[in-house]
Amino acid sequence: MRITSLSHTALTILLILAIEACKESKPSVENSHPEGEKLARSYCASCHAFPDPALLDKKTWETGVLPVMAELMKPGTSGLAGQDSGIYGQQATPTEPISPAQWAQIVQYYTSNAPEILEPAKDSLEPVLVGMPQFKAFPFYGRFSSPVTTLVYVDTTTRKIYFGDGNAGKVFVTISAFTFTDSFITNPGATDIHPVKSTAVVSIGFIAPSFLPLGRLETLTGKRDPVPIISNLRKPLQAVYTGLNQDGRKDIIIAEFG
Repeated sequence: MRITSLSHTALTILLILAIEACKESKPSVENSHPEGEKLARSYCASCHAFPDPALLDKKTWETGVLPVMAELMKPGTSGLAGQDSGIYGQQATPTEPISPAQWAQIVQYYTSNAPEILEPAKDSLEPVLVGMPQFKAFPFYGRFSSPVTTLVYVDTTTRKIYFGDGNAGKVFVTISAFTFTDSFITNPGATDIHPVKSTAVVSIGFIAPSFLPLGRLETLTGKRDPVPIISNLRKPLQAVYTGLNQDGRKDIIIAEFG
């Protein structure tokens, strides 16, 4: 199953969980599965802040978050394999894919330590406002059931707008009236573009949480496959062309995530 099939509800839960995990949370009253916690701190926290079981109730873990994470991590496959043990942020990325038995321990840890019912929030929060009065949404995609926008670039010289879609593996070009005029095949997940004579694109190569070296800096060739300039990058986000050593030629600086 691809990430695009995940429900909006599950993705919303994951977003809330990621935000709450960044706050200082109270530890569980009693950890009945310390090995599961150890695995969660190794595998789960390699992509985001470690979420304490107390952040959600047991049912939400069982039927919402954990099934979604299983789809992303794919226990028993090479979903997280091939990653080195370097430090990204403050977490070490596991070097081995997670096994079904290890995943079962993580599930048991969260379902055993999560509360049956969450206590009501003590602080009253302001309602989340949706939309901005200065802007108006203009939906024009319509080409994919589940678009994943990874790039928006406005060329103020040509008045063109470039959109990169992670699922389509393409960069789409529109004019200022939001009419599609062209598209280019790219490595999945374009994150940066340099629309000059030979248009270059930075792409991460894989949308799911991973530090696999699938990213590239590549030159677009229209309807044909792009030509790689630099490969084996780990979630590259941006490229800058500048001179570093005064040899009269442009050097390339690439920023990677983490």
